[in-house]
Amino acid sequence: MKLKISILAVFLACTFLNPIQATEPDHVHAEWELGFSLSRVELKEDGEKETAPAVHLHLMKRLEGDEFLDRLAVGLGFETIFADHDHHALMASIAYFPIESLFLSVSPGWAFVKEDGEWEDFYMTHFEAGYGFHFDEIEIGPVLGFADSKHGDHWMVGIHLGFGL
Repeated sequence: MKLKISILAVFLACTFLNPIQATEPDHVHAEWELGFSLSRVELKEDGEKETAPAVHLHLMKRLEGDEFLDRLAVGLGFETIFADHDHHALMASIAYFPIESLFLSVSPGWAFVKEDGEWEDFYMTHFEAGYGFHFDEIEIGPVLGFADSKHGDHWMVGIHLGFGL
């Protein structure tokens, strides 16, 4: 629990106390972003707990239009968790950018899990929050996530790397 609170405190400090963000002009976002996250996942499925590394990929398109649409992006995502059993997910994502460099996303999708030699698939929903430090067309920063399904849930903390296309 202390680790989760520490990670959340660092994430919030990065988000709201970033002096670079206050002095730089607004960053112009690329129309498309190819994103990659490496993370540590804590799985709780069917009463069992497990910690494992994970990889998340996404392709997002920033919307254009009025001030509200400019704060949205839509896209597709894929996640693999390297647990004792195969765990993959395909998702449709929508992200909201309430302030520069902070994103909040929801990604409904389908999970595919292989246990005891049998594949099972089911609906799941991912929620993520991340902060990106921009270096030209590259973005890097912390990301936190939570996913929920009928089989259980998982928490994720990691590093996000995005490339403007």
